[in-house]
Amino acid sequence: MPIITEDLIEQNRTPAGAWNRPQLEALGVGRPPKKGWKDRVIGQTISEENLQAFVRGATAYSIPQQGSESGPGAQWCVSRL
Repeated sequence: MPIITEDLIEQNRTPAGAWNRPQLEALGVGRPPKKGWKDRVIGQTISEENLQAFVRGATAYSIPQQGSESGPGAQWCVSRL
């Protein structure tokens, strides 16, 4: 099983520079995360399924670039106008 490292956590921030709920859940961290959460998960093992969910979550809510009409954020924006 893979091991959670600081690099893994830091390299998979969302475009906003943080972590979203699905990512934190994949690491077994509640929301909002309590102080010291990274220190508690670093060195722990993670299943392949949760690892993929964590990595995938970094881009799950990204907003499309200006002029783009597709992507997960586009549907949200269009449906709320």
